[in-house]
This record gives sequence, C-alpha cells and structure tokens, in this order.
Amino acid sequence: MKRKHYVIFAIGAVAMLIFLAMAQKGMEYTSTDEFCNACHAHPHAESSFRLSIHNSNSSGVTANCVDCHLPPEDQTVYHLTRKAYHGFHDLYYYLTRDMDEIDWEAKRTVEASKRFVYEDGCKKCHTNLFPTTLDELGAESHLKHISDPENNSCVKCHLTVGHYRGEVSLAMEEVSVAPEELFDAPAEITAFEDFTEQIPGTNVSFKMVAVEGGLFNMGSQPDESYRRADEGPVREVEVNDFWMAEVEVTWNEYLAFFNATGSQGRKEAVEVDEELDGITGATPPWGAPDQGWGMGTRPAITMTHHAAQVYCRWLSSVTGKK
Repeated sequence: MKRKHYVIFAIGAVAMLIFLAMAQKGMEYTSTDEFCNACHAHPHAESSFRLSIHNSNSSGVTANCVDCHLPPEDQTVYHLTRKAYHGFHDLYYYLTRDMDEIDWEAKRTVEASKRFVYEDGCKKCHTNLFPTTLDELGAESHLKHISDPENNSCVKCHLTVGHYRGEVSLAMEEVSVAPEELFDAPAEITAFEDFTEQIPGTNVSFKMVAVEGGLFNMGSQPDESYRRADEGPVREVEVNDFWMAEVEVTWNEYLAFFNATGSQGRKEAVEVDEELDGITGATPPWGAPDQGWGMGTRPAITMTHHAAQVYCRWLSSVTGKK
C-alpha cells in the first residue's frame, strides 16, 4: 500500500510540475509584443511604438508592451488580474467593435492613459529619478511627483514617450495660403488629353495623364517559367481610354481630404450623396503617418485599404469625376 501511495504521489508531483511549466510558458508567450499585437484593437500602436524613444534610441535598449501596460511581475496577484482584464478587454473590442467608430482621440489624454499605463512599471526601469542628465525643470518635476504622487504621474509629463506622436500637427491650415490662391472649382475636361485637377477649397492640384485604350493579352503562356495555374489561360482584353495620375497620391492631396472631413469626422463637411459612407471622415492617426519619410509632395502611405477607398469616394464627390 505504501508503494502505491508513493506512485500516486510521484505521478501527482510530475503532473503538477508539467502544469507549472506549461503555465509559465503560457505566461511568457502571452507577454510578448507579437501576442499583444495579434488582436490589439488600436491601429498604429505598433508602428508608433517603433518610432518612440522606448524603442528608437541611442542606447539600443527597448521596452516591451507589458513593461508599461501591466504592473511588474513581482506584484503577482495584481499582475495576473490586470493581465486577464486587459487581455479580455482587447479581445472583446477586436471581435465586437468597428475600429472606425472608436474615438481614438479621446484615448490620447493623460486621464485616459492612467487606465492602461502603470506607474510601477515606469519605476521598475527608471530606478534613478535624478540622473546626471536631468535638467532643472526635470528635477523640480520629479521632486513634485515624489512629494505628491496622488496628484502627479509619469504620463502627465511623459505622455509621448511610449508612442511617437509627431503627427499632432497635421492641419494644412498651418501653411499660409491667400484666399485668391484657393481653387473655386475642379478642372473642366473638354477633350481626351492631359489635364491638371484642382481640389476646390484648397491650393492642391495634381496632373492627370490621358492613357489611350487598346487590346492586350492578359495571362501567361503555359511554358512560361514560374507560371502558376491561376495565371491563364491567355485571353485578349480590351481597355477603354482612361486618365491616371502622373504620380502616386501625395500627402498634400490626402491631407486635403483629412482636413475637410477629419475635424468633425462627419459628412456635413461637403454636400454629397447620402450613400457616400466615405464622408464620415478620416480617423486621426495614433502614430506618425509618414513613418519619418516626409509629407508634402511625397507619396501618402500607411493608411488602410478602406481609408484609401474613402479618400477616392471623397475626391469623386468634390471634383465631380469618378
């Protein structure tokens, strides 16, 4: 009987060790940035983090999502309960909410950030609040934080360190444009030839090139190298005449749309057909939308496929062209 008891005890101990090992591996995996980004509801969260001082810095040290957005692991119970809460919260939003309907701007405030940024996480890495590089203003701010922690927080002064927010100033109104330089109407087409389109209410224009239609063979021959089964059969296709922009859509063009619809985010910005969902406007981005490449006449990048379609529908409405 004693031997039987020892066997049962040994099996139980092994099972417990396996369970603990699996639980530890599960905790480690669910704390990785890749896992967080798999169903994180917030757009641009990863790209803006990559550009932030917590990742892009001279030291080469980078933080992880859980370093800021969870209590430290040594606070075991609190860490686990908040981990479960945030995990289910993000999964719920991912499965049930339309990302375009969430007011991301409201989540960029200090008060909102306190719900998902933990002071103890900041202090775990930043153990010395008075480094030699700290200036006088920083020293005064840290002293104030230490003396009155209830009414002060790290994010109150360092709101932008976790996610780069160089896009705060996107409005084209900052560029001084005389009223007489603004276009009153779009370009008129009288013949099939190149023309310069004008976006009404802005000083933005872009060249459209006339491309003659014709016949061409679509698909690849059976004996073509690296050919795939869905690339044939070869068939003759006729294309009508059409116009194409000389260059990709620029930031100047896309921000004209952003400023016309993004301030209110509603379709009253322009008079359009009721079916044009696009005039619900552009959602303010969380991260730097150009990712540091530059704006102006450079190609607009990083918007979603849906946002690109919305821009095209808006442009059609203001120019009267499809």
